[in-house]
Amino acid sequence: MNYLQNKVAIVTGASSGIGAATTRALAAQPTVSISPTRQDW
Repeated sequence: MNYLQNKVAIVTGASSGIGAATTRALAAQPTVSISPTRQDW
């Protein structure tokens, strides 16, 4: 996913489901990820 390099991603609903999966996928990329959640990981 080179197109995500030097980008900022804001993912809502990162506690579970699609939001959590998206956050985990973005964590493996050269992307700054802001993922508000209701619980600590």
